[in-house]
Amino acid sequence: MFVDPKGTEYADGYRKIDGYSTIFETGEKKESRDFSYNGFVINTKLLLKPKQGIASVLENYRRYWFDNFTDFEGKIS
Repeated sequence: MFVDPKGTEYADGYRKIDGYSTIFETGEKKESRDFSYNGFVINTKLLLKPKQGIASVLENYRRYWFDNFTDFEGKIS
């Protein structure tokens, strides 16, 4: 899991998300791809913590951002 606790600028976060999505997601719904390594199945998730709240994040990127621990907990499962 990649967690970015210090996202200081939303545009920078969007570039991180686009790069992550290109490498680790697939399909129109941008579902996480599974990777096999040494007998293990590896699945990735990307979560970013906004400095001032999720309300100012672009709608199509909101699934990657969390506001609080409860929101974070729900997104890692």
